[in-house]
Amino acid sequence: MDKTAPIPNSYVEAKRLIQEAKKDDQLVLFVGAGASIDSGMPSWKNAVKQIGNLLGISDINNSDYLKIPQYYYNSHGKQAYNTLMREIFKDGVELPVSNIHRKILKFNPRTIITTNYDNLIERASEEYGEIRQTISQDIDIPYRKYNKELIKMHGDFIHNNFVLKEEDYLNYSNNFKLIENYIKSIIGSKVLLFIGYSFSDPDLKQIFNWVKNIVGEDMRISYLINADSEYDENEEQYYKKLGIQIIYASKLNQNSNVSTNISNNLNNVLDYLLGSNNNLNLIDNIYNELREYDDFPYITIKYLNRIFIKYDMYISNDLFLCADQNNQKIQKSLNLLCSDLDEISDPLEKMKVKNIIQVLHKSMLRGIKSRGQIKEFSEQLKKDEIEEYVFTFNWRKLNELKDKNGTQLGENNGLLLLQQASISYYLGDYLSTYNYLKRAGLALFREHAYGLYYVSQINRKWIGKIIVEMPYRLNIDMSIVELIREEISNININQMLDRSIETTDKGTLIRDINGWHYSYTIFQDLYDLNIESFEQANTDYMFFQGVPAYERAAYKARDLFNFVSKNYLLLDKYKDIDDNYKLYARTILASVTSEEKTNSFDPLIYTGNIKKDYLDNFDLFTIVRYFSSSSDVYKLFKRYQSLSFIDLNNEGIEYLEKIIPNILSSHYKDELRNDIYWRVLCVCSFVKLNKNIVNLIIENFTDYLVDLDTIEHRDIIRQFFINIKNQNLVNNQNISQIQKIATQVMMIVIRSKAENISSIIYFFNHYLNEEDTEYDYNKIVDEAIKNNYDIALIYTYEFSNKGTQDRITTYFKNRSFQSKEIEIKTNIDLANFDIIELDEKIENDILNYLKTKDTRAEDEHMLSQDIRQITHGFTKVCIEKKEKIDKDTIDVISKYAMPEDRWLINYKNFNYEEFKLDWLKRCDRNILKQISANKVVKNEIKNRLIQSFKNNKLSSELEEIYFYYFA
Repeated sequence: MDKTAPIPNSYVEAKRLIQEAKKDDQLVLFVGAGASIDSGMPSWKNAVKQIGNLLGISDINNSDYLKIPQYYYNSHGKQAYNTLMREIFKDGVELPVSNIHRKILKFNPRTIITTNYDNLIERASEEYGEIRQTISQDIDIPYRKYNKELIKMHGDFIHNNFVLKEEDYLNYSNNFKLIENYIKSIIGSKVLLFIGYSFSDPDLKQIFNWVKNIVGEDMRISYLINADSEYDENEEQYYKKLGIQIIYASKLNQNSNVSTNISNNLNNVLDYLLGSNNNLNLIDNIYNELREYDDFPYITIKYLNRIFIKYDMYISNDLFLCADQNNQKIQKSLNLLCSDLDEISDPLEKMKVKNIIQVLHKSMLRGIKSRGQIKEFSEQLKKDEIEEYVFTFNWRKLNELKDKNGTQLGENNGLLLLQQASISYYLGDYLSTYNYLKRAGLALFREHAYGLYYVSQINRKWIGKIIVEMPYRLNIDMSIVELIREEISNININQMLDRSIETTDKGTLIRDINGWHYSYTIFQDLYDLNIESFEQANTDYMFFQGVPAYERAAYKARDLFNFVSKNYLLLDKYKDIDDNYKLYARTILASVTSEEKTNSFDPLIYTGNIKKDYLDNFDLFTIVRYFSSSSDVYKLFKRYQSLSFIDLNNEGIEYLEKIIPNILSSHYKDELRNDIYWRVLCVCSFVKLNKNIVNLIIENFTDYLVDLDTIEHRDIIRQFFINIKNQNLVNNQNISQIQKIATQVMMIVIRSKAENISSIIYFFNHYLNEEDTEYDYNKIVDEAIKNNYDIALIYTYEFSNKGTQDRITTYFKNRSFQSKEIEIKTNIDLANFDIIELDEKIENDILNYLKTKDTRAEDEHMLSQDIRQITHGFTKVCIEKKEKIDKDTIDVISKYAMPEDRWLINYKNFNYEEFKLDWLKRCDRNILKQISANKVVKNEIKNRLIQSFKNNKLSSELEEIYFYYFA
C-alpha cells in the first residue's frame, strides 16, 4: 500500500461501532502487556526470554511461554521464583504512566480487564481524577461498589496471586472462580477491544477460548489492535471467523512497513479510534468542554486537568499548561493559545481562544508552555471584598458590606443575594444565610445561571442541616426549624440534575461538589504530599529537580480555598473540607521546623534537604481559621516545636499586623470570635514577631483576661511571654503593661483556688524577676492571704523583699490547717522553697503520718493520690536539702512511695536492673544535676539511655534529659 492509500472502509466502520459502544456504555477493554512497554515493562516474549536465559534455554517458541516459568519454579522453588518474577515485572518500581494508559481512560469504559500486574492504570485513573475500583481476587467481587472497575484477572503482586506459569493457568478456574464467571458474563453482552496483546500471548489464547466456548458465532464482534506484526490476510480471516476483527497498525500508518516501536503503533491506532468523526479540532473540543464552567467564578486545577488530559495536554507541577513536545498537532494548538489575539485572523477561532483563556484565568494556572513559546498570565487572582474581609478576620467591614448590599437587594439579582448569604454565613447568622439562599436560588434559576443555582441549593441544604441540628445554640424558634427541616428534605441535587436537560453540562462538577468527591481527592493528594514532604525534609540531596512537595501542597490547599470561597460554597467548616486544611498545616509546619541538613561527604560540594524556611500569610490563615479551637492550635505547635520560634516571611509579618487590629476592633465577644483571638495569640506564641505586633497584643491583653478564659488559656499566655522574651521584645516601653497583665493573671488564679494551675504564678514571678524590674508583690500576697491560697505565697516568697518574706513567714507560723494531711503537704512545699527548714520535728511528723497508713498500701496500686504527693514531695526535699538520709526515712518512703520515689530516695545503692527510664521525667533540674554528679549512677543511667536510643524507643523528652545531664 502506498503512502496515499486510504484507510480501509472496515476500519472506518470499526471506529464508528467502537465509538457507538463507548457512547452507549457497551465497550469493555482488555489490556495486555504491550500497553505497558512504553512505561518500562517487558513484553510477554521478553519476560519469558529473561527467565529462559537463567535456565540456559535460548531457543524459545510460542508454545514454551508457560512452560519456561514452570521450569524455573520446579528447579528453584517458590521463594526464588516469586523474587525473580517481581524483579522482571518491576514490582515496587514507580514506572511512569504513559500516554497509552491515559488514552485507555479516554474511552471512558465502565470495565477494564487486564492481564498485567502493574498499577499503571490505577495511577492513570488517579491522575485523571477518576474513582475506579480494583478487583484482583475473588473476595473483591461481592464488595463491588463503584461505577467503574479494573479487573486484574491474573492477580497481582500485592496479593501474591499472580498467574504466569503453566500450573497457574491449569488451576485458574479453581483459584479465580468468581472472577472467571464474572468476565464470562461480560464477554457475551459487550463489545470488546483488545489493546496491547500479541497473538503469541497465552493470555489472549485463554480469553479467546472463553469467547469461542461461551457464545460461538452469536457474540457481538470484538476488536483487536495488532501493533507488532505486518498485515496478514490469512490471519485476519481466521480471527474474523471467531468474531474478532483485527485492526493492523501497519494499515493505519499508510505504510506497508509497520514501525518496530510497538508503543508508537498502539498510540497511532488509539488516536485514530478516539478521534472525532467530524472536523472539530482540538481548540473546538476544549472550548466546548470548558463551557461547563462558564457560570463559576473559579475552577480548580483538578477539573482543568481532567479536560486537558483527554487531549494529551497536562498541567505541570509548577502550574503551566504543557504537552509532549514531540506531538506536533498538540503543540500547534498550544501555540495558538499562546498567540496574541490580534494575530488570529479567523473571528470564530479568535472568540474560542479568548474564551478558553478567560476560563484559564479563573484558576491558579500560571500560564501556557509550548515548544516555541511561553505565555505567562500576568494578572494574578485577586480577592474580592468578601474574601479579603474573611481572610483578614475583618468582621466590622463584613457588617458594613452587608448593610451596603442591603440597600441594593432585589429579587432579580441572584449573584448579590448569594453574596449576601455568604456574608451572613461568615458572620455566623445562619438563619439569614438560609433565607438569602432561598431567594438567591429563585433568582439564579430565572437568570439561567444554573451553575450558581445549584451552588445555592447545596448551600441551602447544608445550612438548613446546621440549623436543624443546633436550633437552641442558634436561638431559632422551633416552628421555623420544623419548616426548614421540611424544605431541605425536598432538596435532592442528583434528582434535579437528572430531570434537567439544560444543565447536563454542569452535572459532573455539581455532583462532585454535592458528593464531596473533590474534597476526598484533594485530601488523598495532600496526604501523599505530606509523606513526600517529610521524606524531602529528611533527605540530604546533592541535586534536586522539580517542585518541592511542600510547595505543591500549598498549591493544592490554595486551590481548594479559592474554589470554595470564590464559588460562594459555604462549606469551608464542614469536617471533610477543613480536614484538608489541617493536613496541609501539619505538612507545612513539619517542613518548616525540620532541621537544616547541610552535611556532605565532600566539603566542596553543597548538599541539603528540601524544606520550607518560613510560614506565610496563607499558612497563618489556615491555622487560625480551620483548627477547631485555640487548644488544638496549641497542640499543633507543641507537636512540631523544635525551634525557639518559627520564622515568618514579610507577608506573614504584615498579615499579623493587619489581622490583630481587626480582631481587637471587632468588639465581638461571642464564643467563636473570642476563640479566634486566642488562636491568634497562640500562633504569636510560637512565631517570629516584631515590636509592633507585641505592642498591639500587650496593650489590649487585659481586655481578654476574664476568669474562665485566663484559666483555660494559661499555657498559651505562658508560651507567649516566653516567645517575646526569647526574641528580646520585652523592653522598658512594655514592661509596665506586662506587670499589669501578670498581676491580673495571678489574681484570677488566686481567686479560683485551683492548685493544678498555680504554676503560672511561679512563672510570672520568675519572669518579672529575670527582667530585673521593680514589682510590688504585696497586692498578690494580700489576695493570697485573703483566699488562704498557700501555694501562691510559697511561689512568691523567693522573689519578694525582706518585708514581704517576713509577712509570708508570719502567715504560715500562725496558719491553722483543716487536716494533718494539708499541714504536711504545706510544710513539704515550704521546705522545698527554703521558707522553713526540714527540721527533725517536721520530718518526724511526716514519717509518723505515713506510718499510720494502712499497711496494705504497700501495693502501689492502692496508694491514694495524696499519699503519692506527700511521699514524692518528701523524697525531693530529702534529696535536695539533706546531706544524709537516715534508714528510717528510706524504709518509710520505700514502703509508701511509688517505684520512682523508691529509686530516688536510694539512687546511689539502687538495683539498676529494676530501673525504668521514665522515672527521670518526674525529676526536676536540681535533682537531675545531683544524680548525674555521681559518676557510677550517671554511667548506669547513661548506658540504658543509649541502648533505648539504639532501639528507637527514646522519647524526645528523654533525649533532652540525656543530652543535658548524662551525655
